[in-house]
Amino acid sequence: MNENIEIVKKEALPAVENVDGQEQPSLGELYLAGPVLPICSPSFYRHAAKRPAFTALVFFVLFSLVVTVLHTVRATADFGDARQVIDEAFAGGRIPAVIVEDGIATVDAPQPYVAVDNGQSLIVLDTTGVYTGRELLDGGYESGLILTKDAVYSFDDEGRFQQTSLRDLNLLFPTIHFNAGLVKRLVNLAQVFVFAGLFFWHVIFRTIYIILLGLGVWSATSLAKKQVSYSAVLITGFYAAIPALYGEYLMGRIDAYVFLLFTLLLLIIWTVGLVAAVGTRRAGDVLRGERTLRAWRALIGIPMLVIFALDFLYQWDRGPLIVWVTAAVTVAVLLIVGYLTGIRREEQLGPEKLLPRS
Repeated sequence: MNENIEIVKKEALPAVENVDGQEQPSLGELYLAGPVLPICSPSFYRHAAKRPAFTALVFFVLFSLVVTVLHTVRATADFGDARQVIDEAFAGGRIPAVIVEDGIATVDAPQPYVAVDNGQSLIVLDTTGVYTGRELLDGGYESGLILTKDAVYSFDDEGRFQQTSLRDLNLLFPTIHFNAGLVKRLVNLAQVFVFAGLFFWHVIFRTIYIILLGLGVWSATSLAKKQVSYSAVLITGFYAAIPALYGEYLMGRIDAYVFLLFTLLLLIIWTVGLVAAVGTRRAGDVLRGERTLRAWRALIGIPMLVIFALDFLYQWDRGPLIVWVTAAVTVAVLLIVGYLTGIRREEQLGPEKLLPRS
């Protein structure tokens, strides 16, 4: 009878915090491990939850900023070639320079200068009066633009005809020099707009999305386990988004598109991460056991991250096979290393220091 009471008392012992003596991981360790260990290291989420939610937010913003830069480089990859083509076109006279000042246009080329006339589109520069702008309507064109001495006439593919006075343009810009320099500045401006749009999507929108989705996850989690903080839920969500993004990319490379794929992957990984982060600890439990962070394991994933980035930028012909094999090998090595280092750690601690099973 006394032995049974003693066993019950042992099983009722509260979980011992920080078996490895680590109060909380340093920012360096956490941010080094962040891009890789959330993939297959449940203990990472428990360690991450020891830091404030703001730490996870900053990490996600920095990670998303890198993704934004990669998307911008890919989307504007041809802009450099465009600048060279523009220089050659102006130098060879294929595109004349245009100056608009005091509401009057000057074209540095023989006129009328017909840049495009294929029966569907018409682009003409003419300050001599031969073209009046009516040609866009009378000629049955689907779209086009005509610059005359004192106005710009445009006609888009939705049937909207518009006349703009050059004097009105000069009220906004006193002097307009349409030359290679201006066009290249417009190209640079286009790059800025591309980056701004991608920044909004990858950084701002996704951050807000995770914060709002976290409210729903927090509500559902609170039903199953009381006293779960929204901070812990949010931390887990920000880091769970990293492997979800990898999974979305891998599926996209084999054209396996699924509606709300990112959200589905995120919720699955988020659930596993929450069990690891706030679940009651059990000795030897893969999800809920306490193990050292061992951030150095993230170095194993660096080749995978580099290959992912290069494949994204260059879209290799064998890219789908390469990234899938790389991801599979990386996860396998991470699991093996995590298992072996975990066994070694348990041997060092000894059975008397392990949490009791229940």
